[in-house]
Amino acid sequence: MCSPAPNCSKGDKECLKNYFLIVLRALHQNYEGASMPAIRIKKDAEATDGLELIFENCFLFGIQKSTPVNIKGFTETIDQKHQIDFKLSRTILLADYQMEGVVLGQKIKCNGRANITYVNPNYNVMIEGERSMKGNVAYLSPKKIFTSVRPESMYFQLTNLTQGDKAALTQKVIDVFQENNIILQREFCAINRMYKSFFSQLFDEISYNAFLTAA
Repeated sequence: MCSPAPNCSKGDKECLKNYFLIVLRALHQNYEGASMPAIRIKKDAEATDGLELIFENCFLFGIQKSTPVNIKGFTETIDQKHQIDFKLSRTILLADYQMEGVVLGQKIKCNGRANITYVNPNYNVMIEGERSMKGNVAYLSPKKIFTSVRPESMYFQLTNLTQGDKAALTQKVIDVFQENNIILQREFCAINRMYKSFFSQLFDEISYNAFLTAA
């Protein structure tokens, strides 16, 4: 079994927060420093100014310190959305970057190391529950599992910015990230696969009534 049952009553949110804090800690630690897929952001072909960005050798840090702060669902009803809200102080993506384009009328082409930090990101794991039966026993079958993330702010450190106004260039990179939101979505798409595997196994091995005792 991937995890013991929580021995929480249905709807006991404080008990469930403590349970998920414990059982997900090892999962998050295993994911700490995980390699991420390469990220590519193309320049808008119709824009005068713009950058094409490539990030490779990406590694994510900080996920192991996530803490559950709110629980929704996990009541008597299986066929509903169940949600776990997490809080982090920061998440850091380290990568090799390449950029090419035009900023403030000046051609730019450079590469180096990138440190992308998300400050106080809130992220949510949402499970769309569906009832499945094994004999006469009801199980929660995760129909869909997905994540969302909202940082309070983000900042960047980019080495080897040898061309143009460094402040203007860094701000342009930030603007590109915020417009595309691609970095965040790519990171948490990978995290989503981690949660999907964990919860699918958890709810396949433990019936819903065994997972949560009667209220």
